[in-house]
Amino acid sequence: SVPAEDATWNNRSLAFTASSSEHMTTTADDTLATKSYSFWAKSSDTAANSVFDHGEYDEGSFMFNYTAGKPLLKLSETYYRFWVDNSAQDDNAWHHHVVYLEYDDITNSKWYVDGVLQTVDSTVSSGSAEVYTTGLRIGKRGTAYYDGSLDEFAVFDGELTPAQILQIYNGGK
Repeated sequence: SVPAEDATWNNRSLAFTASSSEHMTTTADDTLATKSYSFWAKSSDTAANSVFDHGEYDEGSFMFNYTAGKPLLKLSETYYRFWVDNSAQDDNAWHHHVVYLEYDDITNSKWYVDGVLQTVDSTVSSGSAEVYTTGLRIGKRGTAYYDGSLDEFAVFDGELTPAQILQIYNGGK
C-alpha cells in the first residue's frame, strides 16, 4: 500500500524526475519485433525528454523534443524517424500517445497523439534496426531520463488500428 500523500503515485501514475535518474526496467519486450507502445504522458519539459528504450540510444528508443522540438524514434544510428513538433509533448497536460515501431521498415512507423496520426518530419533509413540489449526501460533512453508523469504504459504485438487507438484514448486507459 502506498500512502495517499506520496506524490510519486499521484492518481496512480508514475512521476519521473530526470535529474534523479528515475526509470523502470523490465525483462518484457526484449526481442526486436514490430510493436505498438501505448501510454499517457504529462510533462512541461521542453528539452530532450526520454520516454523509453531497449538498452541504448539507438535501440528501440523514443524521445520527446529530441531536436528543435521534434520527437524521435531511433532504431540505429542510420535508421530513425522524426515527427513534426507537437505541443502535447510539453504542455503539462495529459495526452495519450501510441508509437508504432516497425523494425524492418522505419518508413511505416507511426506516432499518434490523442488518437490523431502525426505528421512525419523526416526519416533516415539507410541502415537497419539494432538488436535490443535489454527489455523495455520506461523513463530512460541510454543515459538520458524522462521528466514528467507516465501512466497506463502498454505494449501490443503488431500495429494497433486507428479504431483501436481511439478506443484506448476515449476509454482513458
